[in-house]
Amino acid sequence: MIGNELEGRTAGIIGILRDITQRLRAEEELDQLRKFTDSAIQTMTEGMVLTDSEGKFSFVNPAAAAMLGYAPDELLQAPWTQIVPPDQHAIVTAVDADRERGDTSRYEIEFVRKDGTRLPALVSGSPRFKEGRFDGMLAVFADLSDRAAAERALRESEEQFRSVAERSPSMIFINQAGRIVYVNARCSEVMGYQPEQLLAPEFHFESLVAPESLPIVRQAFARHARGEDVEPYEYGLITRPGHRLTVINATKLIAFRGQPAILGVVTDITERQRAEAALRASEARFRAFFAYSAMGIALTDGEGRVLESNAAFQAILGQPEGADLGRQVWGWIHAEDAGLTRSLYADLCQERRGPFQLEIRYRDSSGRLTPTRATVSRIPGDGDQTTAIWMVENVAERKRAEEAVRESERRFRLLVERAADAVFLHDMQGAIVDVNQQACESLGPPVAEAMLDLIASSESEYQEKVRHNVILAGGCSRISSVPARP
Repeated sequence: MIGNELEGRTAGIIGILRDITQRLRAEEELDQLRKFTDSAIQTMTEGMVLTDSEGKFSFVNPAAAAMLGYAPDELLQAPWTQIVPPDQHAIVTAVDADRERGDTSRYEIEFVRKDGTRLPALVSGSPRFKEGRFDGMLAVFADLSDRAAAERALRESEEQFRSVAERSPSMIFINQAGRIVYVNARCSEVMGYQPEQLLAPEFHFESLVAPESLPIVRQAFARHARGEDVEPYEYGLITRPGHRLTVINATKLIAFRGQPAILGVVTDITERQRAEAALRASEARFRAFFAYSAMGIALTDGEGRVLESNAAFQAILGQPEGADLGRQVWGWIHAEDAGLTRSLYADLCQERRGPFQLEIRYRDSSGRLTPTRATVSRIPGDGDQTTAIWMVENVAERKRAEEAVRESERRFRLLVERAADAVFLHDMQGAIVDVNQQACESLGPPVAEAMLDLIASSESEYQEKVRHNVILAGGCSRISSVPARP
């Protein structure tokens, strides 16, 4: 209000009104914004600090103080070196130089807490200027302890993986975007390539795959590219020297260095396939021998029950196919043979003795006895179950032939002994091996006379020795009449 004086008198009042509603609203909004900002700063989970131009803290929010193990007012006017260990000073010095030029910065650093432990942090800093001069900085930092722990765990996990992978008998690889980015030592050993050759950017893994297996491998990789799991699959590989391998590849989608990748464990089954083929061939040969052998063959358990038998064994028992299964063999063995057979079989199954052979008489369904020669062996490596194999030869024809020979010899001996003539048997060298009675009676006296003459022509001392020996042997007394040698 302004007074206007005219001739010494107040003539009136002039008033000027100004609308300050907007200003008040702006001040109110500014105050609310300041309160909001203060509240945000005080409650934010990241640490925030302000430093002056000398590097001393002029503001520390609660999160920063808590992360560093201080009360907020403990750090006010403290230098930044209080929370930065000496080995990290170079980082701060370098970024401070940039800030004084007006550059913002973002870097990782390790702070030191009040208790001396380290705090890994990610810092974002901005310079503050006043009247064109550097006046300190604003820094916001986040605790990287969890990330550091995760990275440490990841490193330990990778170290453990490499430790296991490098000792694995299987080939292990990691394929990322169609390129091999890791191979273990076994890959180099088996495939004949140096690791750096397999890991080279220009090396394509499909060059290792047998041509006929490419569709299988490509299909598996396509499924992985769609994020699908793939069951283990079999395919062919070709080594650098040109050898062909058959392998099984078990793969899994993984993250490798932050990117999707395929982990593969490749097992060489070439030798196993050969062994399986050899086993199948051996099994086929055994089956053929088992089925078509003229010798009876049976497999029995530890109690002597028949597990399997061939046609020849069933013929010995007089049983139709399958009728002997599950029955004990003792039921067909003659009672006089069963006791010894069972005793030997029990010792065999308890590994107290090895394979045995003996002659066994089997009684078939009609009651007829069949003489056999059986060889019984325990089959090793059959787990907890005891299994034995019986090789049974029907010796009935051989027995009849032997009996016929014995009868023929008996008749021949009878004929020779009753012969009126002297009969001599001699070998191919002319040595007499047998004579009949007539030969002894016919030639005995002349031979005796010749022997007496021979002895009589010997020295008297020799004659006495012969006479003495003959007497001891129960010989005749004629030796005493041997005339003295002239």
